[in-house]
This record gives sequence, structure tokens and C-alpha cells, in this order.
Amino acid sequence: MSEVLEGFIEPYRDLADTDDAYERLLTLGMLAWNAALLPVDRRRTLIAETLEANFAMASRSDQALARETIETLIRRKLEHFAENQRAILSFKLSHTRDGLHLSVASTL
Repeated sequence: MSEVLEGFIEPYRDLADTDDAYERLLTLGMLAWNAALLPVDRRRTLIAETLEANFAMASRSDQALARETIETLIRRKLEHFAENQRAILSFKLSHTRDGLHLSVASTL
């Protein structure tokens, strides 16, 4: 599932030029992935609650960018990864001698 999440966020990977930015991108990816598994009404609620909790101090433009990114990733999930219905429970980034390593825990 680690490779799936990496492939899922690939269009945005170049924008994440630090470890922290990459972790934030993975977090948005995990949110979008899991939201795409929900019915539309629950999806909207999840996105609104998450943005309210995590972007309350962000500028309106940053909030809008986060929402746009999440919605774009949801469309990507539905179009390119529809057959994969596993929810992402968590992920961990760790440094190895070969670079960053992503581990993902998911449902079966």
C-alpha cells in the first residue's frame, strides 16, 4: 500500500521539496483517499471538519488551495484507483541510508 499511496500523490510530489512538506502531502493524500471511500455527504463533512481543525489559522488562499488539492486527489482516486477499497489507517516516514522510506498501514 506504500507504493500505492506514493503513486497516488505523484502528480504533486515535486511540490513537496522538504521532508515536512512531503509529510503534509502524504497527510492530504491519506485524507483524500479515505474521503473518496465515503458517500458524498460524509465525504463533504470529513473534508470540512478536517480543514476547520487543521487550517483554522491558515490564510483563506491556503485553505482554498488545501481544499482544491483534496478535491483533485479525490477525483484522482475515483478515476485511477477505484478498484482499491482499502482505507489508509496511518503512515510513517523514516530515514534510511537509501533515503526516505514510507510505511503505510491499511485495512484489508
